[in-house]
Amino acid sequence: MDMGLFIVVLFIVAALMRVDFFFYVLYVFFGVYLLSRLWVRRGLAQVRVERSMEGRCFWGERHRVEIEVVNDGWLPLPWLHLQERLPQPLGFPPVRNRALSLMPREKAGFSYELDCRRRGYYEVGPLVLSSGDLLAADGELSAEAGISSLVVYPRLVALEDLGLPSRSPFGTIRRPDAIHRDPTRVGGVRDYRPGDSLRHIHWRASAAQAKLQTKVFDPVISLDTAILLDLERAHYQAGYVAITAELAVTTAASIASRLHTQRQPFSLASNGCDPLAEDGGPGPTLGMRTGQAHLMAALEVLGRVETQEWEPFDSFFQRQVLGLPWGCTVLIVSGTGESLPAKVLQLRRSGFRVVTALVDYHVDLERHGQVLEQAGATVWKVRQSQELARMAL
Repeated sequence: MDMGLFIVVLFIVAALMRVDFFFYVLYVFFGVYLLSRLWVRRGLAQVRVERSMEGRCFWGERHRVEIEVVNDGWLPLPWLHLQERLPQPLGFPPVRNRALSLMPREKAGFSYELDCRRRGYYEVGPLVLSSGDLLAADGELSAEAGISSLVVYPRLVALEDLGLPSRSPFGTIRRPDAIHRDPTRVGGVRDYRPGDSLRHIHWRASAAQAKLQTKVFDPVISLDTAILLDLERAHYQAGYVAITAELAVTTAASIASRLHTQRQPFSLASNGCDPLAEDGGPGPTLGMRTGQAHLMAALEVLGRVETQEWEPFDSFFQRQVLGLPWGCTVLIVSGTGESLPAKVLQLRRSGFRVVTALVDYHVDLERHGQVLEQAGATVWKVRQSQELARMAL
């Protein structure tokens, strides 16, 4: 029976019978009830919860979460129920429960692990704390701790495992009309001329020729790479969008990782949605850079991006092309590639090298690839293995 209802019934009985003993019992129960409610409410307000976890992790990791509960007050809590809500793709069951009691100034806690085998942006929590009065007769009082965010990076796969060529068109190539020369590529020597930098003198050749010789460097053009990730659902075979769009994200992340390994500058942009942007807007566009910090920023963006378009790829493409450095490689990761021939022609006429990575293996990629090759693009057909298919489920 509800304790409040019990006290009301007891008061009516005492009033009707006018027996001092019933009034005495009424006062005792009412005092205990009031004290218990104030005790639990005050004690629960003094409980502090801290959740310790990293805000990001790589695909496939077991991500550890530590929960610490501290009673900062002077009142003990006879029982406390903790209920932590987990993102369903990462934790099963999706709720973690713990029951404990806390003495004044006492700490307690527990830990669990998340199985991070689904890329994405997740929220861990809230943590619900529940407690009741000493008689456990009038329901529970509850409070909530905060929410922590977690980004699971996309899986990084060797390009060979995706069916892509092991010698990818990244890096630098020799060009007779290049606007700069690569100091790491020595093509020969010549006699020293006034104005030549002393750093370019070939001292060993100078000693052999008994006169100063200057290094001659090969002319090269740098192949900066702009990665454009197309997530417009109309460009993927209906019924397989969930799997093939995830494969597109994995492909873009793996290519970015390979470019980083080769110390090659790259940029990244996608027309997918970013859950952290205002109103779920487009994800941030990363400029042409190199370095570990740039790669981690790219993985963070690709970890958060949702496989649905924020804007059509046509308008997104036109905006991105305006800011590309001349002569760079434009790598478009898309589904069927049906909408790309006209864009490939536009890029080729503007002086860009174009590579298309097509991931939708459910359609006739041979035919689509031939059309893109005729337009001047290098075409990659990404291979979908059973393991990669399970990754997106």
